[in-house]
Amino acid sequence: MNRRQKQILIVVAAVIGLMLLFPPYEIWSPFRHFVDTGFAWLFGLPQDARVNTGQLLVQWLGVLLVGGVLFFIAKN
Repeated sequence: MNRRQKQILIVVAAVIGLMLLFPPYEIWSPFRHFVDTGFAWLFGLPQDARVNTGQLLVQWLGVLLVGGVLFFIAKN
């Protein structure tokens, strides 16, 4: 593994970590209507907010795909 590949791995890990610390959230009303969506600090989510895990996993998958492609492009 060369220096560029190590840098790519570090950047991918940092982006995934930041996505975990600032996840997408959603708030539903009691009548099953969206009230609010957005991104917030994991430990400071608005009241009654839930982490949108589906969207978070799709974001992670996108970062992993782009990072994987860059990793293999950076080979000698």
